Amino acid sequence: MLRLVFSFSFFIFFFSSYLAEAEFSFSSRDDSVFVSGVPVTSDTTLVFIKTISIIGNKKTRAEIILRELTFQQGDTVSQSRIPAELQRSKENLLNTSLFNFADIFYKEESEEVIVIVSERWYVWPVPIFELVDRNLNEWLLKKDFSRTNYGFYLAMYNFRGRNETLALAFRNGYTKKYSMQYTIPYINKNKQEGISLQFSYAQNHEIAYDTYQNKLQYYHNDAESVLKELYGGIQFNFRRELYYTSSFKIEYDETHVSDSVPFLNPEYFNNGSARQKYFGFVFLYRDDHRDLVSYPLHGTYFDFEAVKKGFDVFGDDVNQLYLTSSFRYHSELKKNIFFATEVKGKLSGRSSQPYNVTRALGYGRDYVRGYEYYVVNGQNFFLMKNNLKLRLLPTFVKKFNFIPSEKFSTIPFSFYMNVFYDIAYVRDRQFSEHNSLANQWLPGYGVGIDFSSYYDIIIRVEYSINKFAEKGFFIHFTLSI
Repeated sequence: MLRLVFSFSFFIFFFSSYLAEAEFSFSSRDDSVFVSGVPVTSDTTLVFIKTISIIGNKKTRAEIILRELTFQQGDTVSQSRIPAELQRSKENLLNTSLFNFADIFYKEESEEVIVIVSERWYVWPVPIFELVDRNLNEWLLKKDFSRTNYGFYLAMYNFRGRNETLALAFRNGYTKKYSMQYTIPYINKNKQEGISLQFSYAQNHEIAYDTYQNKLQYYHNDAESVLKELYGGIQFNFRRELYYTSSFKIEYDETHVSDSVPFLNPEYFNNGSARQKYFGFVFLYRDDHRDLVSYPLHGTYFDFEAVKKGFDVFGDDVNQLYLTSSFRYHSELKKNIFFATEVKGKLSGRSSQPYNVTRALGYGRDYVRGYEYYVVNGQNFFLMKNNLKLRLLPTFVKKFNFIPSEKFSTIPFSFYMNVFYDIAYVRDRQFSEHNSLANQWLPGYGVGIDFSSYYDIIIRVEYSINKFAEKGFFIHFTLSI
């Protein structure tokens, strides 16, 4: 099996070599900013930014673009710093997810900065067809098409040209869910404060009521909805500087389950109850200095989150406090060879908590590669991921003339081969009796191929091996680190 992985990798390598000779436009992320008339020197000569002109923003308001620049009209900048400032500003624009491409030039003779952007498609009225399992790999074990959701999803990004987002979802099928989210990034003149509103209602005929041998156990009832959940939240966002953001959210959650659920697992909610309600408070701080958020190769990322679920004063059914934090580091070791690492941890109180709010690994991005079929619940965890990547060829851009819209016809492609090693430890004081993966070190390693493109598309095909010598191919559609 491992030979097949390496054969596939070599095929990609030779395929990329062929593409490099074809008629494509290539660009490297290290030299994609062009500076007109400004030699990069080590002197301290200052240049003046008299005007900033923006081209291509048919919908996006100019102030949204200017907010992302590391300089403003009327500033003076060291001539030797101009290339770095233009590059960083370009990356900031791309990280807004408003543009497919961006370029920034400085014209010394007119003391003018020119910003050229290519806007994305912002309105997505699309049908919903999605798998309900934690990931594609778990669904492939069952191949049960009844475990799917269908419906309609409407997302309007860059609403009113102000980088606002309005999203409405109507799901049916396995899970019935109706949701609304409206995000306004800036509500004050200085564009430092924003707000987000969320509401959802869901009901389901099946529920994961317990974990046994680190596999979710499901209860299903066609005659009734075994889960009904109402959620509402308001979040206040703060962005005092370009790369530092913070937010706090006030939320309310009310969940009802079938009487059969506490019978099967009395710890699903507290005291064998079939109902749970609580007010919550979430504080989040981010320090993000990565080059491109969609697929970073350089920079650092740090976050800290404090979550409080339930307050005695409101008579809530939960009383939980936990802290999470993560740090990610990306660097280029040599030309076309990159290293990335992530360290993440969670700490929670010592009191016993309901099963439904005690999660650790196996959900979202928090997992060890090679253990995609498992979940490991617990109160505390430590997770470390490591990647060594080889860029198989420079990022290239292909123009497909048969596609009428410019928002889709010009497509960037990137291929990377990576070797990885992950390790984690989950501390569980409540549910470890029948779940042996808790309270022990869990290493995983393997090789893979990453593909990235526009609209933040990522496809990862990986071959992983865990500590029990279980092997397999896994497909993911999100960043590993």
